[in-house]
Amino acid sequence: MTVHARCVWIALLALSASATAQVSVTSDAALNSQYQWRGITTTNRPVLQPDVIVAFPLRKVTVTSGVWASLEGGRYDNAERDISENGGEHAGLAEYDLFVEAGVPAKRAALTFGATTYSFPNTLGTTSAANTLEVYAKAAFDAPFAPSLAVWHDVRKVRGVYAEVGVSHELGRFKVGALSGWNLGQSVGDGDALGYFAKRGFTHADFSAGTSFGVGLVSVAPALHVVLGNDHNTHAATPTRHSTSKIWVGSTLTWSRVFGRRVSNGAGAGAAAAAAATQHESASK
Repeated sequence: MTVHARCVWIALLALSASATAQVSVTSDAALNSQYQWRGITTTNRPVLQPDVIVAFPLRKVTVTSGVWASLEGGRYDNAERDISENGGEHAGLAEYDLFVEAGVPAKRAALTFGATTYSFPNTLGTTSAANTLEVYAKAAFDAPFAPSLAVWHDVRKVRGVYAEVGVSHELGRFKVGALSGWNLGQSVGDGDALGYFAKRGFTHADFSAGTSFGVGLVSVAPALHVVLGNDHNTHAATPTRHSTSKIWVGSTLTWSRVFGRRVSNGAGAGAAAAAAATQHESASK
C-alpha cells in the first residue's frame, strides 16, 4: 500500500468510527502572488492553492485529515523571469499533499501530532523523485502573543528536521504575526542527495499582517507577507535575481459546515479544521 493510500485509509477508518459524531468540512481557496515554502521561492508567479479538510472528535482527540494542492496559473517558462515548480511545463497542478493529524488539548496549550505527504506530478522542475513524507508535532500556547512551536521530521528522503517558532497578536480586526524558520538537518546532502537549505541554523523570518470578513456563506482573508531570508537558498527571487527580502500577497476564501450531532470533548471540530488549514498552509506552505 502506498503512503498516499495509507493516509486515506486511516482517515476513512476514523471517519467511519465517528460517523455519529460532529463532523466539520472546510474548503479553502487561496490565490497568492507566489508560492513561498519555508522561505524558499517555489513559484514566483500567481498560484491557486485549494484544500479540503475534514475534522471530527474521537473521544478527547480531534482527528483532522485533508488534501492541499498548488496550481500554477499559467505556463511559467521564461528562463530569466520565472521560477516554476513544474519547470514551466504547463498551467495547472504542480503539487498535492495529503495529511492526517490528531489534536490534543492540554493545560494552556493545544498539541497536534500528524503526518503529511508531498507529491509532485511533474516531468520537469520538482518531479516525483522528490516525493516524501514528514511527521510533525506542533504546540500552540495560551499566553500573551500566542507563541507557537512546530517541528517537522522528513522520514523518507531528506531525513532531517525543520522547525518554526512563531508569535501573533490581534489588533482590532487585524492580525499580525512573525515566525522564524530553523534548519536542523534539511540541508543539501543531508539525505539522499536532496535537501532544501544551504546550511544548518536560522533560515528566514516571515512577518505577516491580515484580516478577515464575511461575504455571504464564505469568509475572505487577505494577507501581506514580508520574508527576510538568511539561508542562501531563500534568496532567489527570479532565476537571475537574488534578494534577502521578498514580499508576497494573497487572499483566501473559506467555506465551512458542521454535520451530525454536537459532542463535548474539549475541542470543536470546526475550530480544529480551521486551525489545521492555517497551520498546514504556514507549515508546509
